[in-house]
Amino acid sequence: MKPTRQKVRSYLPTVIRLLVSAALLWGVFHFADFKKSVGKAFSVPWLFALGGFCVFALGELLTILKWQYLLWKAGRKVPFLLLAKAVLVGNFYSMFLPTSVGGDVARVLMVGQASGGLSMSAATVFMQRNTGMGALLLIANVASWLPPLKIALFPSGLDVLNYVGVWFGLIAIAYVAINWVLISERVYMAVWKHLGPDGQAPVTRWQRVGTPLRTLHHAVRLCKGAWVGALALSVCTQLLDCTMAYLVGCGLGLGLSFTQFCVYVPAVTLAALLPITFNGVGLRESVYLVLMERSGIAKDQAVGLSLVHFAFMLILALAGGIWHVLAPLNATSTPNAEIPTQADSACSDSPDR
Repeated sequence: MKPTRQKVRSYLPTVIRLLVSAALLWGVFHFADFKKSVGKAFSVPWLFALGGFCVFALGELLTILKWQYLLWKAGRKVPFLLLAKAVLVGNFYSMFLPTSVGGDVARVLMVGQASGGLSMSAATVFMQRNTGMGALLLIANVASWLPPLKIALFPSGLDVLNYVGVWFGLIAIAYVAINWVLISERVYMAVWKHLGPDGQAPVTRWQRVGTPLRTLHHAVRLCKGAWVGALALSVCTQLLDCTMAYLVGCGLGLGLSFTQFCVYVPAVTLAALLPITFNGVGLRESVYLVLMERSGIAKDQAVGLSLVHFAFMLILALAGGIWHVLAPLNATSTPNAEIPTQADSACSDSPDR
């Protein structure tokens, strides 16, 4: 009886996410006609669609280069093709894992050996996402006030909450606070001071759990020297994603400004991070629908844009899946040196590292 209950519990999160995605999609197509929305997606002129996809793919290329840059600053020379495969295969697995970053687990595992260990691989993947979040919030916090964008969701007494920029600002404050905690030497020492000397074999349960977490935390802190460069690349990547949506929007004849897309796309990206659906399916369409309808865009046009956005993601994900099947990862690839200890200066400003 117990194994059956455990099996049911293991499937429960998957079932819940499927139900949430289905409920959100039902809500979207309850307000927006399904056939009209699909028709709008297919009505985008091929030149705008091709331009949007090329810009979107260029953003993926910059993401790969950013990851390689983070590893390089950590003294890890990882081949570009390996990172490209890991990113695309990660996109493929993200289609079946919760949130839009579910495929990061696959990326960490695929690059773990070549980067010198799973902790360094995980740390650089995290910093890649972390700087991407920073760039997203930077762009959205500026664009949401040029001019101020409002959505009529709250009563007049709470009118300040109708400003989209207020929400982006609150998220940005939380982002800065979390990053300060992550890189602070004082916080690091306070959290791990009772764990014992670095390199000591774990004995207690706390040490067995805490030692790998400390190693990961340390690897993340070592990457703070690469933060500015990675953030600059992330700004370019996020702007390319906004450009993709803008080009598709132009093809649909929406008449929206590029600044407006610099608000919509970050909002969609943030929503897709919530671990309640698979790869943000349902959330992405809902946010596009709610925000763009407030700007006077027809429901079927808003959903049509979201479908094109998802189609671009699906194309890259399928490319990753095909690459993974046709060229399995060579497990005997030459690994780099081990993860640096606390005495090392990885991710420093020296180009030799």
